Amino acid sequence: MTALQNIHSEIVLKRFCPAKINLVLEVLDKRSDGYHNIQTVFQKLRISDSLTARYASTLVFETNRPVTLNPQDNLVYKAALLLKEQYKVEQGALLYLEKNLPDGAGLGGGSSDAAQALLICAELWNLKVPFGELQVMAQSLGADVPLFLEPHSTYLGQGKGELLTPLPSPKSPWVLIATPRAYVSTALAYQNLQPRQNSTLNQFVNTLSANPHSPYLHKLLGNHFEATVYKNYPVIEQCALKIKESQPLAFGLCGSGASLYAFYSDLRSAQASYKKMSPLCRYSSLTQFLIPHQF
Repeated sequence: MTALQNIHSEIVLKRFCPAKINLVLEVLDKRSDGYHNIQTVFQKLRISDSLTARYASTLVFETNRPVTLNPQDNLVYKAALLLKEQYKVEQGALLYLEKNLPDGAGLGGGSSDAAQALLICAELWNLKVPFGELQVMAQSLGADVPLFLEPHSTYLGQGKGELLTPLPSPKSPWVLIATPRAYVSTALAYQNLQPRQNSTLNQFVNTLSANPHSPYLHKLLGNHFEATVYKNYPVIEQCALKIKESQPLAFGLCGSGASLYAFYSDLRSAQASYKKMSPLCRYSSLTQFLIPHQF
């Protein structure tokens, strides 16, 4: 019996790895380390991957949908190995990732998986890792990974996105996530980005802090990558125009793409748009904002 066949009968721990969208995303200056400073409002969603772990003599990673050719190149494996080496853990683990979220989609799936790998392995190996040390390890794995260590649903992200301030969670609409049949290179998206002067972030944060249920929030959403991504990936722009026809409360690009989000006040409208968009996409889902501690 292989490890993959055996995992369902020997699950020890399980964690969900939620997706995120950026309600506002603004790119600032380029840093000396090659990253860009950004300011953004992250919002976690109820859609997720799931990660299970059980004891093993060595560190093994398996998944239902490989994203990398070599399993050891996956962020889940890298996160577990980093923790194992840093704390000189002799025990191993069998990690199995049920991959539901699309890759290369701007939903933070890989970062979320990596964060949960740190947490699940720390629990499995009974390590008392200070949260600050987990954050440092998360930052070394990727700019978005620290977000998914945090317990809340909505955050202001600054620096590379790793400097996080919790915010009140806005009232959740029905959320359509539509991922066109395209893969956006984050590096090229930054390279092609045109300087933008307009900013709604401070106004959004102030409005959200004063009244998380304010309908005016939908008018303050924005993403500096949209113009560049739409220009270079016509299929994404075409999907965005198709979504616009359904008259959502708001719609926009997830991260640097390729996914799009759209908000609807009622389930019937959301379902109608989902039915129309799904045939055009490599991934689509209806969801809502994650309630803190929901998983």
